Amino acid sequence: MKQKPRVLFGILNWGLGHASRSIPIIQYLQEKGYEVIVCSDGYVLDFIRQEVQDATFETLPGYNMHYKHRSMALNMMLQAPKLYYVYSKEKKTFRTLEKKYTPDFCISDNRYGCNAKSAPSFFISHQWNILGSTQRKHGLASRVNQYFIKKFSALFVPDDPVLNITGLLTMDIEHKQYDLGLLSRFEKKQRNTEHVTYHSVAILSGPEPNRTTFEHKLIAFYKSQPKARFALIRGTDKKLDIEIPSHVDVFHIVDKDKIQELVYKSEMVICRSGYSSVMDFLILDLKRVLYVPTSGQTEQEYLAKRLRVFHGYESLKEEDCNENNLERITEDIRKLESTERTTIELNPQHFRKILDRALRELVYNE
Repeated sequence: MKQKPRVLFGILNWGLGHASRSIPIIQYLQEKGYEVIVCSDGYVLDFIRQEVQDATFETLPGYNMHYKHRSMALNMMLQAPKLYYVYSKEKKTFRTLEKKYTPDFCISDNRYGCNAKSAPSFFISHQWNILGSTQRKHGLASRVNQYFIKKFSALFVPDDPVLNITGLLTMDIEHKQYDLGLLSRFEKKQRNTEHVTYHSVAILSGPEPNRTTFEHKLIAFYKSQPKARFALIRGTDKKLDIEIPSHVDVFHIVDKDKIQELVYKSEMVICRSGYSSVMDFLILDLKRVLYVPTSGQTEQEYLAKRLRVFHGYESLKEEDCNENNLERITEDIRKLESTERTTIELNPQHFRKILDRALRELVYNE
């Protein structure tokens, strides 16, 4: 006999961003008495095991997406046969898990095959529209994306409707949606500026070979700055294939407390403009951030430009990352006074109220 209400929670293994933003939802559901079964693959499962207590874990097929071209839409279309094959396997596996666990509802963060026949299913995404290489809506790719999202009961959009960080990515949604607010596993704390020890902390993430290429460019920059001290969070336990200068402290895979400690001990942050990172740093109200979008991920490139135009954050194209450009732009960011940007007060717990409303309306019919 089932003792607790159950939730099947599918999470895409495509960098740690999807897992990171799902963690507060998982923990809240556990607080409310749900048994959460986390379904993913690879290092995302290992990551969530470190962050979440008392969950059950199941393995799904991996997508292993690669970015060879500058257009996200083109990358998806060229790999469409492989993606559809994995989607079919994922769907079959999820149906088996549905029969095994008989969930009360399901949540999927960008796992298109993780919707149930027997229970309401919610899809988490900040992309209703897929952008082409010109960073305009790609009609065909967007329609395909929307077709699969519409198979779910509703769309959860992790964005603040006032800030509207997603912009074009969530424009003209034609499906039942709930705006969750910004999702982050971090909470803003008082920062002691006397304990700043690093010029910058770089946080790496995302698919290979882009992650390693970016790592090599950063290390070249570090070697050109021997008088400064740097922190590098690699986001992988893969063996380093390049010599690290002695004035660089290297961390491989670290938990959220260590990340926040290093961020607060650094004058600035260098990272990808992945959407989860953007939400994290907005919640932490960090002003000195350099976003370097992954080449070929038009969504990241769009977000980097949008953050620069509307919120004053600096960004640098991956192909422009060299010692001279990094030295110039990081010096500009380090000189930035906190009064030069508006302080943003955001409530990282807002999603709880919206999630409760969605469950009342679509799961419990109240």
